[in-house]
Amino acid sequence: MLRIKFTFSFDGNLTLPIHYNHYLQAFIYSNVKNQLLQLRYHDEGFHSGNKRFKLFTFSRLSGNFLIDQKNGTISFTSPVKLTISSIEDDLLSSFLEEIIPSRNLYLNGTKLRTDGFEPVNPVLDSTDVQIEMLSPLTVYRTEQNNGKKHTHYFSPWEDGFVQLVASNLIEKYGIFHKDEPIGKPEISVIPMFNDDPKFQKLIRFKDTIIKGWMGTFRLQAPVELIKYAYYAGLGAKNSEGFGCFKVFGSGES
Repeated sequence: MLRIKFTFSFDGNLTLPIHYNHYLQAFIYSNVKNQLLQLRYHDEGFHSGNKRFKLFTFSRLSGNFLIDQKNGTISFTSPVKLTISSIEDDLLSSFLEEIIPSRNLYLNGTKLRTDGFEPVNPVLDSTDVQIEMLSPLTVYRTEQNNGKKHTHYFSPWEDGFVQLVASNLIEKYGIFHKDEPIGKPEISVIPMFNDDPKFQKLIRFKDTIIKGWMGTFRLQAPVELIKYAYYAGLGAKNSEGFGCFKVFGSGES
């Protein structure tokens, strides 16, 4: 399990579409030169029944920025920080080996310099933690509506939200622990904020609108499951830039 916080600098501004998740995902994949790893994480994933999980996640960019609503862009000033974490070390290790010496590191046409990287290895030994989302938390179910498929994204106050988060997390854990099933542990995900629209985020990922929530939550689960959530992401669509969080009181800045 590995998490690294990267710092990138650049000249001028780094301008991206407001909905830039897929730009970051492509940036990560394009800087993993090992073709077997690319195939494993981009195409194959890790299987649990008929589902596939990529088992890595990343944060939103953090730094100073201005949003241009008219043109649908967000412009960052240097530097920016990006957190990436994964259940297995190989993806991040390969990414790190590529970007550190690279003089041709680009994000949406802007040349980046890798100014620093910090492995993040917090103490995760509690079954009851308060977390802050670094990228939105999302869970969903595909439903039939008048004969048409409809994706229902659940809010943290809806029935079914916790169940979906829990089942997703248990499936991730089960990928590496098929001989050690965890059973039906008690899992709770409680929002520590009011049902306010400012915490809801509508993210366009390519041609799909995804609904998620920022903010702080109280996460209660067995320690091993909290570790899996931390490194692989909480909820769904982690490899698309959802479900990355930090734990308060763990030593993570």
